[in-house]
Amino acid sequence: MKLSIIIANYNYCDFVGAAIESALAVDWSDKEVIIVDDASTDASRDIIQGFCDRVTAYFRPKSHQLGAHIFGFEQSSGEIIIFLDSDDLLEPEVINR
Repeated sequence: MKLSIIIANYNYCDFVGAAIESALAVDWSDKEVIIVDDASTDASRDIIQGFCDRVTAYFRPKSHQLGAHIFGFEQSSGEIIIFLDSDDLLEPEVINR
């Protein structure tokens, strides 16, 4: 089964990198990490782009948190979905528990 981790971000440049790192560290062989940036005006885009070789990132017009999560869900292909805000962290073994 494929795992999709969807992270919504808006102006959380101080946290989004750690959220992405925690999603990438989840111990699951078939996973995708989707970042939806909701029109941030801080340095979030630069931080997210630093991960673009390992995640799928979308930079969207303002649609608020729910809109960003819905958009990310529409792009996902996993049977298991985890939604994160950009200041949330996952433990690597979260799925195995």
